Amino acid sequence: MSKYADWKRFGIDMVKEIRKRVGSHYPIMYRIDLSLALEECYDDKTMNETYLKRFKGVRSHKLLNI
Repeated sequence: MSKYADWKRFGIDMVKEIRKRVGSHYPIMYRIDLSLALEECYDDKTMNETYLKRFKGVRSHKLLNI
């Protein structure tokens, strides 16, 4: 298994490394794509029958047509 088998670990490590490089006085903004978390939190019925269905199986860049 790779170091980033846990997808949350990558974001934490990335912010720590940026902080180390830029120092404590530089602001860091971090955007989290919650589509993966939504799928973990809600059952299939909720994901398929509510407004959440637009988030099922896609990442935010696909929603924005980027």
